[in-house]
Amino acid sequence: PILIPFNISKEQTKNLIETVNSSPQTIIISSVDFSHYLSPSAAEFHDAKSIAVLIDPAREDFENIEVDCWQCLYGAKLFAQLQKKAFPKILAHKNSADFSTIDIPGENTSYLSLIFEKENPDRTEKISKKTILFVGDIMLDRGVEYLMKKNNWFYPFEKIQRFLWGIDIVFGNLEGPIVERTVHFPDDSLKFCFSADMAGKLSRSNFDLLSLANNHTLNMGQNGLKETRKFLKENNIDFVGDTLSCSEDFVLEKDDAIFLAFDRTLRGCKDEELISTIKSIRTKNPDKFLIVSLHWGLEYELTSSALLQQKLAHQIIDSGADLIIGSHPHVVQEIEKYKEKLIFYSLGNFIFDQYFSEETQQGLAIGLEIYSDELIYRIFPIQSRLSQPFLMEDTERFLADLAARSNQDLADEIKAGIIKIKIYE
Repeated sequence: PILIPFNISKEQTKNLIETVNSSPQTIIISSVDFSHYLSPSAAEFHDAKSIAVLIDPAREDFENIEVDCWQCLYGAKLFAQLQKKAFPKILAHKNSADFSTIDIPGENTSYLSLIFEKENPDRTEKISKKTILFVGDIMLDRGVEYLMKKNNWFYPFEKIQRFLWGIDIVFGNLEGPIVERTVHFPDDSLKFCFSADMAGKLSRSNFDLLSLANNHTLNMGQNGLKETRKFLKENNIDFVGDTLSCSEDFVLEKDDAIFLAFDRTLRGCKDEELISTIKSIRTKNPDKFLIVSLHWGLEYELTSSALLQQKLAHQIIDSGADLIIGSHPHVVQEIEKYKEKLIFYSLGNFIFDQYFSEETQQGLAIGLEIYSDELIYRIFPIQSRLSQPFLMEDTERFLADLAARSNQDLADEIKAGIIKIKIYE
């Protein structure tokens, strides 16, 4: 038995495996737990990246997978490569919930049985190209700031952080600027600003991409926006979008995905400009997955506006977008499938201090798994109490209500919490 400390480096692990590899009569068995303390669906979402990193020869980002010993998996894969027996075969992939007659929410663990063997060209394993998690509005001032000062900076992320691990990209809408010198606005103010250290705290909470295209980004003026971009860059957080512009200057490309974000609340960018930018991006990138984030709609309305959202959404899809993610209404709006593309009109709040209704304390997180032949969307209802979001435990009523407001041909999939879209060449 070899016990691997949690903090040994990849280089140290490599040295260990190269030493073990010097003996020809050796087999390595790695015993590792996957995706702790999550619902089965959330665990499967996390497992998609863990499996891809483990079996795809091109993937090496072991440090960001949700397992209890990434070094053990890295070592097993490296050993298989050194032995020239690196072709993976998945024997089983289950969750502890599959073996138990008692459902204990938050107490599950995934299990993956996998061996490496000599290459067999007739066997291939399905590998996700990328996993992306989308969440709604993030506001860290006012009542949220008060609770962080009363408790600790980690307070808003305390009950949700494990869910944010082990994903290629975690994307949210940042509802306010990050600045060196904050201003204390009145408690009922609709202006926000966040202290400079919040950029690092968002990074440590696993956010790596934020939209700045919303009606609060300029609450501290252009200098505040400039500072926000600076602090995000310093903490390795990418950003996309601009409050007043629809140009291609604020587009972000990450591997095979392209992100665009537009604010439709201040009307700084007109529909025709927005559509023109999307068409241009699609023409230049015919094969990339095009994601459009939109800050739009009417606040607190559970159904999208035909005038302000639906017509524009269809034009955006017609122009080449593959997915639309909406924010701003502070409540969850319906899901639509249009020409085999999904539109999430509003994900609602993620971290906010709007305690005055049940709907403003509920949100959606959408997990996307991108495969060569399929897109898998996992729907995760979020509950929040005093600005602490967590995965909703009893989701049946929430998903049934969401399904009733959405496309009826999606109703069964929404109730089940998973939507699959086939990709055709």
